Amino acid sequence: MEIISDIPIQFIDFDMQNSHIILPPPEQETGDLRSAKLRKAYQSERKMLEIIEVELNRSRIYMLDIDGNIKRVPLISEH
Repeated sequence: MEIISDIPIQFIDFDMQNSHIILPPPEQETGDLRSAKLRKAYQSERKMLEIIEVELNRSRIYMLDIDGNIKRVPLISEH
């Protein structure tokens, strides 16, 4: 009988006549879970970026000159 040291003791079924090693069920593929999580995060961040761009397009920038007069700085929006 071969001794396997890396299998936890709770997965080994001891019997006087037969000994069986019970392995845990295989885990779900983490690749699918990771890709779904990454896709969801990407879509969420893309939506936030669109909101930020809209807010920047609506913003107005004003400056004060030396005399204290308010001057509007025109922004040329890119297409």
